[in-house]
Amino acid sequence: MLPESVVVSGLPVAVAYASYAEAHGHTVGVERYGRAKWRVSIK
Repeated sequence: MLPESVVVSGLPVAVAYASYAEAHGHTVGVERYGRAKWRVSIK
């Protein structure tokens, strides 16, 4: 089970996590969170 949202450092990590979640049937949102961090939300 994936967490509802996760904050990662770096866009490549965010894209990889989002791709993994989408491959498992989740709807994903990626938004900037601070200077060099990204929040990936499972919807």
